[in-house]
Amino acid sequence: VSMSASRANVEAILAAMADLVQGGSAFASWRQEFVSKHVDEFDYGEENKLSYTAIHERYCDGVETALARALPSDITMDTFCELVKSHIEGGELGEVSTEAVAILLEAGDFRAFREMMLFEKSQLDAGAPEASLEYGRGETVPQIDELMTLCAQLRMAADAEDATWTNVLANDWIRIDKKPVEPERRSSASEIYLRGVWTMGLSYEEACDMMLSQDDRRALWDVNCKKITHLRGHPDTDDDFITTAHLDFGFMLHLAGVPREMTSRSILRWNFPRAGIVTYALAPWDAKADAYDAQSILQIKTGTIETH
Repeated sequence: VSMSASRANVEAILAAMADLVQGGSAFASWRQEFVSKHVDEFDYGEENKLSYTAIHERYCDGVETALARALPSDITMDTFCELVKSHIEGGELGEVSTEAVAILLEAGDFRAFREMMLFEKSQLDAGAPEASLEYGRGETVPQIDELMTLCAQLRMAADAEDATWTNVLANDWIRIDKKPVEPERRSSASEIYLRGVWTMGLSYEEACDMMLSQDDRRALWDVNCKKITHLRGHPDTDDDFITTAHLDFGFMLHLAGVPREMTSRSILRWNFPRAGIVTYALAPWDAKADAYDAQSILQIKTGTIETH
């Protein structure tokens, strides 16, 4: 077989494998069944349990079995891997095939696998979005305003003694507390407030710039953000603006449902709840309908920034 024909064959097989993993219905069904069976064994702690390794090995076996279906009958997986390796070392693969190799390698990466399982777990834990947030078209959004006010109230309450808060985590740069949501506010008994305080070695202006920036400079510190498109308003001049973030969280998380683009609406309140504090909200947004996007994996986030 000639070198060019061999390269063409390898690239065609790689492309078929990538298509199978990215969009094949049989693989998608198997993956979802596998995730559903094992997701409850994972937790959010930093420890990598031995059981995770065994589950990951079974996942890799399943991926390899699925990929083998894209091989010609006269080529084994071991032989094909050697072919791919020689073509990579010779710099003979095109851009599409190089991307396919990256996808296939990540499918066997333990860290990417664990992140995928934890994302799936977080989606199950979060449940479906609240129907009450599916408000319609309009410039004013009472629910976001209410959440920003509540966030500001929680911030001011942090200065007062409140025995209902329980500390979850505390070190020299972060503190996280929790307490139950009031019965009249919550939709289930398990709902809680989480109050996090992050201490940054930045000036107030630098902290605001980093936390609130929604432009291409974000890629300098946010490795998952590749580009920002401004749809309405601009963060440099407006306190209410809509942007689309173009993202790359890796193949495994995108396979699990993390979109490659997320549109959000940002609202800022300067000197609220008092001078020197900015309260912000970030909400998933359907720009076409000019309404909250209840189908997004993003949820409304609120916070405050101030000097210490």
